[in-house]
Amino acid sequence: MESPRRRTALQVGADGAAWVLSIVAAAPLRYDIDVSRTEPPATTLCTPDVRLSASMASLVHGGS
Repeated sequence: MESPRRRTALQVGADGAAWVLSIVAAAPLRYDIDVSRTEPPATTLCTPDVRLSASMASLVHGGS
C-alpha cells in the first residue's frame, strides 16, 4: 500500500508533466503550427513557473 505522501508526490509530478506538455504543445498551435515563430528557450524557461503556479493553486484550492 502506498503512503499518502508518496501518492501526493506522484500526483504532483504527473500534474506538472501534463502542464509542461500542454505548454509545449500550445506554443506552436498559437501561431497556426508555424514553428519558426515560436521561441523554444522562452517556452522552456516558463515551464517551472507554470508548474509552481499549478502546485500552489492546487494547495490553495484544496487539491492534492
